Amino acid sequence: DGDDGTIYCSEINIWEVALSEQEVIDLGTDPSNKLPEKAGQWKFDDPMDMLAATVGSPLTLTGSQTSVNGPVDGNLATEIGVGSHLVMTHNIGPNGGGTLVNEYSLQMDILMPVASLWHAIYQTSTDNSNDAEMFINTDNFIGGWRFGYSANAVAENAWYRMIVTAKNGEFFKIYMNGELWVDGAGQDLDGRDALDATLLLFADEDGEDNTMLCSEVAIWDVVLTAEEVASLGDATTSTGIVKHELKQT
Repeated sequence: DGDDGTIYCSEINIWEVALSEQEVIDLGTDPSNKLPEKAGQWKFDDPMDMLAATVGSPLTLTGSQTSVNGPVDGNLATEIGVGSHLVMTHNIGPNGGGTLVNEYSLQMDILMPVASLWHAIYQTSTDNSNDAEMFINTDNFIGGWRFGYSANAVAENAWYRMIVTAKNGEFFKIYMNGELWVDGAGQDLDGRDALDATLLLFADEDGEDNTMLCSEVAIWDVVLTAEEVASLGDATTSTGIVKHELKQT
C-alpha cells in the first residue's frame, strides 16, 4: 500500500547463527570506514583447538596454555604462563622500504592477572633469544625502552584491547581501549621493531614473562589510523575464569 519509499542498499549478508555482541561490533557501522583486511586473526574460542586461525595460519605453542573465560559471555581466552609462548606466522611480506616487515598494526586483547610484575607482551626474535620488545613493567606501565612507557598504568585483572601501529622510520604507537597511551619515535628500518616471518607472543628469554590472558589477536600489513583504531572498540570486564588444561609442544 505504498509504504516502500526509495532506499539504497550496498550489501546484504545472512548467517545461520546469532552473532555475539563483539562480532556485531567487529562488523562496524559505516561502510565508508571499512577496515583494511586482516593478514591474520586468532580468537581462542574453541577449547579443543585453541591454536586455530580465523584468518591466516594456525598459531604454534611452546609449553602449555589453559582455556579460560574471556571478556564477554560466550568468549574464551588463553592463559599463558611463565616459560610458555605462542608463535604467530603472519604471512606478511617485507614492506616499508626494508627487507623485513616495517609497517604493521597488531591487536592483542589482554588481561594482567597479577600487577607489579614484569609481563612480556611480544618478541621479534624468532628463537626467543632476547628480551621482549614490549613489556608491562613493575610499575604497571606498558611500553619499551626504545619508544618509552605509558603515563597510564595497566590495571590488574582488567581487559584491554591493545593495538600497536608501527611504521619504522616514522612512529611507534600503542593504543589501549582506543586511547593513545604511547606515541613514540619510529625505529630504524629492519631494526628491533621490524618483524621477521614469525612473531613470538608473551615470550621472554630470561623469565620476565609472567602469566597473561589473551582473548584475541589480529595483525594487519598496514598502519591503522586513529579513527580505525577507535572503530575497533575495547574489551569488557572479565566474567570469571573456568580452566580447561591443554598442553602442546
